[in-house]
Amino acid sequence: MVCEGKTEHDILDKLRQRWRIASARITFDPEAGVPSTVVRRAKALKQAHTPEETWVAFDRDEHPCWSAAIDQAHANGFKLAISNPCIELWGMLLHHDQAAHIERHPAQSRLKRIHPAYCHQKNPVFDLDSVLTAFEAAHTRGQALRARAQELGD
Repeated sequence: MVCEGKTEHDILDKLRQRWRIASARITFDPEAGVPSTVVRRAKALKQAHTPEETWVAFDRDEHPCWSAAIDQAHANGFKLAISNPCIELWGMLLHHDQAAHIERHPAQSRLKRIHPAYCHQKNPVFDLDSVLTAFEAAHTRGQALRARAQELGD
């Protein structure tokens, strides 16, 4: 798995450790920065290591090549773990519904109020116990958001 950001890498690596999945490699490339670069990095790693499956994780944010990166990931047979607009929305969904549109900066600020230890610049990580405790509720909320977005053509 190749991740765009530290937040995604941190929570996925914590889950990998908790569930003792030694065969999973989770890579955070601070140079990647944008979805298309994450996909290119995953392609290079896949060629070098021939894993059973390859995942890419990135946010929607304001990336202009979002759709192209998704198309590239599909073309390479990669699985997607994408957040729209950002991974911080997932952190919010652990605690409450979020039906209204929200951009990443307000989402980051709101998440800091919910998780005081979270700070996008200094400590962009989620508490693993909070994630595991509220996972099912967040998943249900996320599925509802996804269905609504698909109805709206997003």
